[in-house]
Amino acid sequence: MKPKIERGKRGSFWSTKLSPDISLVRKFDRNIILITILALIPCGIAAYYMAGTGDYTVYDIVPVLTLPLFLDGIIIYIQERRWKLSMVVAAVIAIFATLHYLDYITLTTTMMFFILFILIGATGVIAIAEAIQRMTFYKVVHSIEYMNVKKKLSIFDRIVSFIFNIPEDLDTRNITMNYNLQRTSIPWKEMMQTITVALMLGMTIWIYISMNPAFMVSDDYELTSVSIFMFSLVLMIPLLVLPFTIFKSLEVRIETNYRSFHIHSGAMETMKRMALPIGATFLYVFLAINKSDPIQVLTYIGASAFAIIFVVGYTCILYYTTNERTLARDIAAKWKVFRPVPIFVSLDDANRVRNNDRLPGTPTRNLTDFGELEFP
Repeated sequence: MKPKIERGKRGSFWSTKLSPDISLVRKFDRNIILITILALIPCGIAAYYMAGTGDYTVYDIVPVLTLPLFLDGIIIYIQERRWKLSMVVAAVIAIFATLHYLDYITLTTTMMFFILFILIGATGVIAIAEAIQRMTFYKVVHSIEYMNVKKKLSIFDRIVSFIFNIPEDLDTRNITMNYNLQRTSIPWKEMMQTITVALMLGMTIWIYISMNPAFMVSDDYELTSVSIFMFSLVLMIPLLVLPFTIFKSLEVRIETNYRSFHIHSGAMETMKRMALPIGATFLYVFLAINKSDPIQVLTYIGASAFAIIFVVGYTCILYYTTNERTLARDIAAKWKVFRPVPIFVSLDDANRVRNNDRLPGTPTRNLTDFGELEFP
């Protein structure tokens, strides 16, 4: 069968269209994203109704929008038939409810929200994060591959260039990765880097919101409502940082004649640049402390930092132990379709391979026999 050569748009030599055979998206990923979107519709309507009544604050409304994550966790339990674990979850909830009924403990809404996240919600967060990784990985890699050889960049290319901090003078076509990811333990160093980025991002968001006069309503600024509101925001942070971890795990990089440009490092540099306004944010905090109770402000900020570290750390541990291996295996299998052979092979590399495989006494050809190029 003759190879099919597809012309690019506007008569270009090759097509830069991503082959559908490289897709990593499974039917389950499409379903979980669709279910999340559909679940957000009634949650959004309920939040709009609550806001219209005037009886609820933003601290009461935002947690409603996180309910689809808990629904995703329940669906995964059913999909993967985790019946024993489901019985454990039900038993834990029953124990806490019984202790509350017997007045041994006071089961607050915040505690219940926290317990349900540990048992169910975190699983839904990881499922959404993995679906995002599967939908975007090869699209990002493909965009980077042709980024600096295109005449005109698309909007998606510009977004990828900004997020991953791709230099304009870098030949991005020789992109590669680690095909044989083998985990013998949890990568604590990578996890700490992810937590650090999440902490910078989450603290910036929380400090701004907590100090915003629109949110600082003294009558409604109750500890329970604010705690659930804060925890609801923290639940969203893993969805922002976890999708980048796969680029670090697989060491996706652009090879050059000097040192490799790692894609994940470029994204981290962008995060650091965006974190520069944190200094101004902290100055805003200190100015706000003069008008608010400093103990209250610092307590909320400290509690937010602890919640971010715990939530992101817990979801990272679940991700590395349950989801990463399958995802990395699927990516490596599709890489053979995405890049069947290295795009650049020099004569030196080819000769080195031949020399390693040749029999003793076999003559080798001098590379100068290929001739020399002379420029006027």
